Amino acid sequence: MLLKTRKTRHDAEKQGSDRRAIRTFPAGDRERPGEIGVDPRRPDAVALLERGVREWGAVGLKLHPNAGFYPDDPVCYPLYRKCQDLGVPVVVHTGTNPPPLKGRYAQPIRVDAVAADFPDLPIVMVHSGYAWWPEAAAIAAVKPSVYLDLSGWPSSMGGEAGYYRAVRGVLDHIKPGRVMFGTDWPAFSAITPTVQCVEMLKDAPEKGAKYGLTFSADEMAEVLGGTAARFFRLPETAAGAAKTETA
Repeated sequence: MLLKTRKTRHDAEKQGSDRRAIRTFPAGDRERPGEIGVDPRRPDAVALLERGVREWGAVGLKLHPNAGFYPDDPVCYPLYRKCQDLGVPVVVHTGTNPPPLKGRYAQPIRVDAVAADFPDLPIVMVHSGYAWWPEAAAIAAVKPSVYLDLSGWPSSMGGEAGYYRAVRGVLDHIKPGRVMFGTDWPAFSAITPTVQCVEMLKDAPEKGAKYGLTFSADEMAEVLGGTAARFFRLPETAAGAAKTETA
């Protein structure tokens, strides 16, 4: 997830088996918005997406292709069309995962055709594909509807120097207006606490200089909240929450 939610478990007995694993949040809670995760192979996938947005307050669709489907598979396209109808963006996991999940489903190149077929649909590649970030950045560079997020990066880029070089590389490819902070909470919080992740970006102008890299405070402000607020169409008051509570 990119944006952390305030979650409450619905009663499965009253709501039916489809709701057993669904955690939702108070409708209209714009301080801590979240997306709805839907498996596109479900026969009721489109209806579930619409319900999530209209009734449960979701601000986007989350896809996790590593579960066994490709983002550019036609089975996903009805969801993309519905996202356009609803005016919400798509959040797609990119990059590898531990077993039993399979990385081949989540290579960034699999987002390229989606962005070509739905040029007005905002899409963010979560994790920017990790080690595949150059591929993700190359796609985003020519697909203006594609955004990248940096969740999981502090513990995945080979130390401080590798981290800052990769962040600079992404920003040089597509500029800060389409790069956003993310925590991947709770997966990476035990390795690199969220507060530390935020501080690493806030300190980029100073720490990056040790490695011959230049970052501006304006760039970091975009990454730490401004971009996410625009991507998810959040009110200005939510931008501050987006800086520290993305996941």
